[in-house]
Amino acid sequence: MADEPSRIEKAYHEAGHGVIGVVSGLPVTRCSISPEPLCELDENYVADSIEEKDRFSRFLLAGMTAQFRFHRVGSRPWHCGADDEQVDALGIQQRLEWLREDVVDMVEQHAESIRRVAQELLRVDELSGEQIQQIIGHPRSIGAGV
Repeated sequence: MADEPSRIEKAYHEAGHGVIGVVSGLPVTRCSISPEPLCELDENYVADSIEEKDRFSRFLLAGMTAQFRFHRVGSRPWHCGADDEQVDALGIQQRLEWLREDVVDMVEQHAESIRRVAQELLRVDELSGEQIQQIIGHPRSIGAGV
């Protein structure tokens, strides 16, 4: 299929979600590029406060931001529609421009961690949240969930 992203695009996209999720203290449980690319949070996680909605939005926006940061040539927004729909459902449109800028800064700040996680995803296809934490040397925040 012509629109199917490369493994590299998938790896950087999902690594962006995973790393920004972990450093933001979200309960990342799994990040995978095969068979379906995804980065999951604990099923009990709910973004109900303004702060949580902002953290969850950063997590959602980080995938495409990282994908384009690391693999700009030929990159396609292959599933950013799903991420954007979730962001829209949060009702944070008045802060969205600021959050997008913040995510660009976060991805740049954590570029080396995203690169390492993407490389490991290319090697093994799937990582747990704990494995992402180990790769980037970031302990889970207290109260962050699983």
